Amino acid sequence: MSPLILQRHSLANELILLDSADAEPVRTTRVEHPVDSTFRWLSGLFEELGGELVLFFRSEGVLHLRAGSRSIDLTGDVSSRHAALDGRRTLTLVEGGEVILTLSYVESELPPYIPSDVVPFTGEEDRDFGLFIHEVLSDPERWDLIWKRD
Repeated sequence: MSPLILQRHSLANELILLDSADAEPVRTTRVEHPVDSTFRWLSGLFEELGGELVLFFRSEGVLHLRAGSRSIDLTGDVSSRHAALDGRRTLTLVEGGEVILTLSYVESELPPYIPSDVVPFTGEEDRDFGLFIHEVLSDPERWDLIWKRD
């Protein structure tokens, strides 16, 4: 099996390679590990949230979320909540009515020299990885189609 390729949500040059869904992540860059047509073969995204490495990807048809040492298969019974309050964001995953993961992190800030509408056609989920995860999990069609290969 070829490795799963995950791209950093906030920086397209940074990659993680996974030999399997539960393998140790190997950090690399597009310079160190050039991949032809990476976007076509992209299996997911990653980012640091609240000091934890969070991986959000599809392997063997199933969406997965890994946060630190925790690994969650995102089956149809998992839902999410996202909240913003006083510059902090919280992503919560719930399964069968029980909270199975809570990630609290500081809202990303653009450096002062970058205008807030630097790319006016992007949305908030393009700057907030926790919100991106929540939006995917809240939309059954996106959940089903994201990083799917047929």
